[in-house]
Amino acid sequence: MIDLQKSVAVVTGAASGIGLASTRRLFSEGAQLVIIDKNTDALAKVASEYKAVPISGDVGLLSTWSAVREAVVKLNKPLGVLHLNAGIAPNPGDIDSISYEEYDKVISTNINGVFYGVKELLTELSKGASVLGESCVVVTASMASLIGFSLSPVYCLTKHAVAGLVRSLEQPFKAKSIRINALCPSFVDTPLLGDQAKYAISQLGFEMLAPEEIAEALMFCLRNDISGQCVICQVGLPPIIYQYRGVPGPHGEFTQ
Repeated sequence: MIDLQKSVAVVTGAASGIGLASTRRLFSEGAQLVIIDKNTDALAKVASEYKAVPISGDVGLLSTWSAVREAVVKLNKPLGVLHLNAGIAPNPGDIDSISYEEYDKVISTNINGVFYGVKELLTELSKGASVLGESCVVVTASMASLIGFSLSPVYCLTKHAVAGLVRSLEQPFKAKSIRINALCPSFVDTPLLGDQAKYAISQLGFEMLAPEEIAEALMFCLRNDISGQCVICQVGLPPIIYQYRGVPGPHGEFTQ
């Protein structure tokens, strides 16, 4: 496992929910933190408590990532962990009910916010790996990365996209000693859901995960020699590596 006491860890969406829980967990392991969120006031409070460098901004904008990269470089410490956690969900509804404006916003945060983060910090992750032995990227995806989710097809689209990116980067990142994995939790008790959605989930009889459970799943990804994997997080179960079924190739063989 990466020596977090010698590492910088970057966390997006760090002012609440899973990002806050991950910030707290990484701080307890001794990491120097750079944290990103759009909620400036909440971000400042978290930064003060966990001695983190705050970057207030939208992860869907390249300018935010330029500021993050500069902050990491100024710390003069190897980048060991990049937790791309920030995400948003449109209001539940079918494809007719979502506006193009809302669609663009979800795509920007959930997909661009992951792609930009990986691309803009790739050099620092490579440098970090050369010092620490490896570096790790962990993306907060969703169970909606693995199944259809008719209540929010656009959210499902974005989470399938980031899972595909994670799986596709396993081999090219291996040569750079960078591991990359996705966390795929079921419903998590965070502000992302909103009170209406939480009530609906409770009425259906589903239990929700605590954000701290996802932070522990993050540690599972850091501790274990896995890459290109989707890690399922379900209530009452340890993290589970999802086993994709092979698809038939031209000669009948199966490929992952």
